[in-house]
Amino acid sequence: MKSRIDWARENCQLLSAISREYASTKPFADKTIGTGIHLEPKTVALLLILQDGGARVVSVIFGVFSVTVY
Repeated sequence: MKSRIDWARENCQLLSAISREYASTKPFADKTIGTGIHLEPKTVALLLILQDGGARVVSVIFGVFSVTVY
């Protein structure tokens, strides 16, 4: 069974096209890209594509382990 991230990478045409291009051209080689965004399958797929393009990707995850203080 494929993960939702795999599904997004394979079935979103724009992500697939960018992935192929970045994998061959490595436009982000020796670069660090930092993000602080809500992660869902499509955004994780995008971060993995940036990594395929040679980037070191650093992401701050919001909302995963949220704590409510009363």
